[in-house]
Amino acid sequence: MKAPKYVLDWQIKRILAQRETDIKNKLAVGCSHFYCGETVESRDRVLNWLDGLALGYKKNESVLAEIAARRQEIAVARPHMHDAQLTHARQKPYGEEILRELALDLLKREYRWAKSGYIQEDLNNFILELAKLMNNEKLVALVLKHAQTAKDNYAAGKRHKFVY
Repeated sequence: MKAPKYVLDWQIKRILAQRETDIKNKLAVGCSHFYCGETVESRDRVLNWLDGLALGYKKNESVLAEIAARRQEIAVARPHMHDAQLTHARQKPYGEEILRELALDLLKREYRWAKSGYIQEDLNNFILELAKLMNNEKLVALVLKHAQTAKDNYAAGKRHKFVY
């Protein structure tokens, strides 16, 4: 079973890790999602993130070695809890600035899908939940507009091509 990636705590950690320029700090922030509550899903999210991070550094052997070491450390962990068991323990209040930064990042991602004629429902639903949390009607309107763009592009024959 694949871990849902649209979980507020994870998305916040992802944004905070994006801000970091030093790879050691980036890894510390991203991997802290797992270490703050060792669940099966958080391990899977972080491992997936590390795989993607490695793609961005494929020409830097020393960074790849650091990523691989951290990946190995987390991969061998065998958590016995699931996210659902930590729901209340993980809910933290987040500042408006970080929520706004997250919303903009997710909207860019969502718009790229929409331009290709694809509606990423999990992402759309997550952004709508984020908009409710932020009490932001403009964000809701943008998501709905992007969903319409995706439908229009799909109808016009623009379709995302999945490559496996």
